Amino acid sequence: MINQFYRLAFASLMFTLPSLSLSSQVVIAASPAANLVQDVLVGAGVQVSNITSGGDPAQIGTFNSGASVNLSIGSGVIMTTGNLNTQADPASSNFLGSPANSGTISSAVNNTINLQNDPDLNAILGSFGVTDSTNNIAVIEFDFIPSGDSLAFNYIFASEEYNGFVCSQFFDVFGFFISGPGINGPYTDNAANIAVVPGTDLPVSMNTINDGTNTGGIFCPPGGLLNGAFYVDNQGSQIFAPYGFTRTLTAQANVVCGATYHIKLILANGFDEAFDSWVFLEAESFNSNIPNFSIANLLPDSSVVEGCTTGQLVFTRSDNTTELIVPITYTGTAISGFDYLTLPDTVIFAIGQDSIVLNFVPILDVITEGFETVTMEFQLINDCGDTITINQTIKIRDQYELTIVTPDIILNCPNNNQTIAAQVTGGYPPYSYNWSFNNLITPTINVPIGETQTFYVEISDVLDCVFAQYTDSVVVTLNYDSLQVVPYDTINCAGSQITLDAEYFQGFGPYTFNWSGLGSNSFIIVNPSDTTTYSLTVTDACNISETVDVVVNVPLYDSISISPIDTTICKNGGEALLQALVTGGNGVYAYNWSGPGVLTVINDSISSVSPTTETLYNLIVSDGCATLADSVLIVSVQSCDLQVGNAFSPNGDGKNDFFEIANLQYYPDNTVILYNRWGKKIFEQTAYANNWGSGSDVTAGTYYYVLDPGDGSAIMKGYVTIFKD
Repeated sequence: MINQFYRLAFASLMFTLPSLSLSSQVVIAASPAANLVQDVLVGAGVQVSNITSGGDPAQIGTFNSGASVNLSIGSGVIMTTGNLNTQADPASSNFLGSPANSGTISSAVNNTINLQNDPDLNAILGSFGVTDSTNNIAVIEFDFIPSGDSLAFNYIFASEEYNGFVCSQFFDVFGFFISGPGINGPYTDNAANIAVVPGTDLPVSMNTINDGTNTGGIFCPPGGLLNGAFYVDNQGSQIFAPYGFTRTLTAQANVVCGATYHIKLILANGFDEAFDSWVFLEAESFNSNIPNFSIANLLPDSSVVEGCTTGQLVFTRSDNTTELIVPITYTGTAISGFDYLTLPDTVIFAIGQDSIVLNFVPILDVITEGFETVTMEFQLINDCGDTITINQTIKIRDQYELTIVTPDIILNCPNNNQTIAAQVTGGYPPYSYNWSFNNLITPTINVPIGETQTFYVEISDVLDCVFAQYTDSVVVTLNYDSLQVVPYDTINCAGSQITLDAEYFQGFGPYTFNWSGLGSNSFIIVNPSDTTTYSLTVTDACNISETVDVVVNVPLYDSISISPIDTTICKNGGEALLQALVTGGNGVYAYNWSGPGVLTVINDSISSVSPTTETLYNLIVSDGCATLADSVLIVSVQSCDLQVGNAFSPNGDGKNDFFEIANLQYYPDNTVILYNRWGKKIFEQTAYANNWGSGSDVTAGTYYYVLDPGDGSAIMKGYVTIFKD
């Protein structure tokens, strides 16, 4: 008799969990084959060895939260023709959590290894009439020794090739090929395929389990469209990419207790490499019947949580014809009655009783202890006559906290579809999310950002143990001021070129410009013949645009009119100013004087000349619009000799009342001095203006004058007589 130790429990450890929200998503991760077989797949009554795998390492791994996507298997081993790393990435178009019918094609392109042409899978294809190869093979193989006379495990097949390729040559193929004592099948080493449609010998595939509609061709075998009872149409799902999948099926075989068997679990793309398919193998379901008991599992980490979850130990047996007493021992760091409610040390099956359920209740002690363990153990004699020790360890964990990371975001541009995210660790995924924005419930959401905003999210895990309120915020800071464009209207001459631009600021550069198809610079040069409006659109780096109108006013001006100011100067070197009164045009004038002799420019509009005879001078005036007009100005010349009167009578009759010197106005720098008969100076004035002759000091008599013209010419002297009545 052989004593054997088996890893898995003697009883079902089943958790009563809150129902999983369908807004959650299945969680997948690549993992080595040895871990998958020993730690996940294998259940009670089986010893495994010689574990190998083939294909790309990213084609096999674990999955959890299957119920969240309507799979009837919660967790276990996943195999795919694609790439699990790509399928686990929400940013990938081949994300497993994408909506069905979302257009995913194949993640196999991300595999570094493409194993091809397995002879057993090719044989299955051939049995359907398809002669092409198998590609993107994922395979796990191992030897096992059963402790009972049967083997069974549960699985689901899913594919993106549903429903558009039913009965076509484009179908992915898989098989579970078992070989060993008593097995006599048609495959390698006389292996038999135990992945068959219940009640038939048809290999499970899209062409044998479907909705009963031929959408692809001639490659469905007889009866291939009659198994809709085993099919789930998934095309309405928003969180699970396969278009369809099977219900939970059981692969099973009769075996010889204690003998060594080999099994090959294998999946491949048939005919081509497009579209992904999957096989989901239930955790701990690969088992051989241990007499009287069935095996299940705990949470993924084999634990219960104080104050949150309550487990159940479910003992079952198939032979209930006798009474069965099973002594149980409890060991570990957890203390009965202090860390968990006390359990009986014996399970007693009465005659006719085939199951017993014990509640495993952790006690909330509000003490931080870390994981505590309870190991339950007993012994049985199996069908091989071996004494086997069966045990299971349960972990009791303290109340836990979730850790939320919500990265804040700084934007330079408004965004109508900004992605914000909450990253959660701790507890038990999948997590539930409730955002303050539109009550969205996904880990990442897209929000419109037109200003700095704060978004709040509440988080819970799958157990929804409310130990604390888990709320965090995402602050999205928008460093953007609205784009401003200020037009500059202008006045211009008809047909003249002018440069148009506008002032632009704020927004976020660089900027682009569009002058209604007339140019793409910040300015344009135009020459409108009449008043015209031009449209300018400025677009910044945020693709935000502002459009303004720039108006070029082209007035209708009156004709230029010139009124010359004729003048008279003295013959002996007098100076005349050439001036004219100009009206009309646009009011901005340029003067061009011409004529004989020297013209001296005084300013933009006035020049000076000193002709000795009467002379005509030409004036051409142009305005800012280059409109021209001309005219002629006459400068007359006369004798300007000084003529001093010799007498006057200041009697107030308005005639000859002052000492007057003719033409004195032409000698502005003159000086006049007057003396009486005794030689006394009685008057002196520079720039004399013919204004002496009144006042009490002016008496009748003869006066002597001295006149300095002030222009360098000779001083004039003489007498003037005043008469008074």
